[in-house]
Formats: sequence, C-alpha cells, structure tokens
Amino acid sequence: MSNFEGEKTIPLEDTAAPKNDESVPSSKEKSVPTALKVIDWDEATATAGDNMEFLKELISDLLNEARTAEDEIGEAIKASNYTAIMRAAHRIGGTCSYFCCEATLDICHKLKTAGHDGMKGPEDPSALRAQFDQLFKQFVECLNVLRGQISAKFSE
Repeated sequence: MSNFEGEKTIPLEDTAAPKNDESVPSSKEKSVPTALKVIDWDEATATAGDNMEFLKELISDLLNEARTAEDEIGEAIKASNYTAIMRAAHRIGGTCSYFCCEATLDICHKLKTAGHDGMKGPEDPSALRAQFDQLFKQFVECLNVLRGQISAKFSE
C-alpha cells in the first residue's frame, strides 16, 4: 500500500469492533489502537479552506515533517540528546496541531516532558531510556496509523 506520494505504509487492521468470541488486545499489546481517529478531516479541510489540492500540499508537508521527526527523535534518543528530542517533538506536534492529530500531539507532549526530565538529570537513566523507547514505539505506531488514514482518504 502507498500514499499519494508513493511512500510505503503499513495497512490498517480491520477497525470493526471485536466479536464476542474475540479478545480485545491489552494496552501492552497495542499501544495505539488503529480505530483511533488520528486526524480530524473536517478540521484539516477547514484549515485548507475547503481546497483539496491545497490540503494535499499541507498533508505532503505533514508527511515530510513526520518522516524527519521520526528520524531526528530516533537518533536523539540513541544519543540521549534531550534538547533535540524536545525540539523535534515540539516541531511535529505543532504541525499536527493544524490537523487536530490528538494522538500524535499527546505522544509529542510525553516526549517533551520526558526530555525535560532528562535535562534535569534523571534519577534512573535506564528507566528514562526505557520510557523513551516505549514513547518512540508509540510515536512510530501513531505515525503509521496517520499515514494509513491519509492514504485511505486520498485513495477514495
């Protein structure tokens, strides 16, 4: 599956409610549910002045920023560069705020908070690293859902 830029995406799982005989995954198994409304299309369309071509340009910018943020945050976590983590999370969070991407905004806020904690001198560096690893995993999962929802929207 690819989006309108040709970028590979992970297909979304069936988001229908589970049947009675199916178990619902625990929060440890799936930290970002695929049924989550990652982007508010009404808000995104309004941001673009109801102009679909302009919206596509804005979404293209969002996808580019997401790719950059994913790379920068991943590298910053490896280097324990808390300032770079906070900057990248703040930048992508700002971009996502135009589209009411609440799930991504929430994870960005948590990344910034953890970065701030790291700058204060973490009491337990290994616990902070584990927190960053988990938050980064959630961030990437959320971006994949976002990419999938964008791809689905523009393949209609």
